[in-house]
Amino acid sequence: MSGLWNKGYDVLCLIARTLYNLLRHEKKYHKKVTEKFGGYVL
Repeated sequence: MSGLWNKGYDVLCLIARTLYNLLRHEKKYHKKVTEKFGGYVL
């Protein structure tokens, strides 16, 4: 049972890290696009 729990915890950590990286990357990307296109994005 504890082995399964550890596996689930690892998966949760992986998902959380991936989401965090995606969000951070998306913010950076959005900023870049906004700077490049200015008012056209809105």
